[in-house]
Amino acid sequence: MPKMISSKRANKIVAQIARPAVAEVALEIGVKAERLLAEHHRSGEHRIEVDQNRVDAYVSLVGPAAAAIELGHFAGYKGERSKVEGLHVLTRAAGLRE
Repeated sequence: MPKMISSKRANKIVAQIARPAVAEVALEIGVKAERLLAEHHRSGEHRIEVDQNRVDAYVSLVGPAAAAIELGHFAGYKGERSKVEGLHVLTRAAGLRE
């Protein structure tokens, strides 16, 4: 009879097997995001970081106004405010938006 393992142990095994593939995809997304960010001359102090822990990998836009650069923001004063569209570098690099 085959030996049974717990679902927790099975999850650990699968995570160890998948870790290199997850890291490779994160690195590919990071390279694309860096290229997209570099296309904009006003990216300032912002940069792309790729990090990995024991299981997951993360691609992040890091800087003083990272959310505003990625998602957009409003500029101007009271009656003359206009929306500035975000660059969506992470979203586009991950293939979630064109």
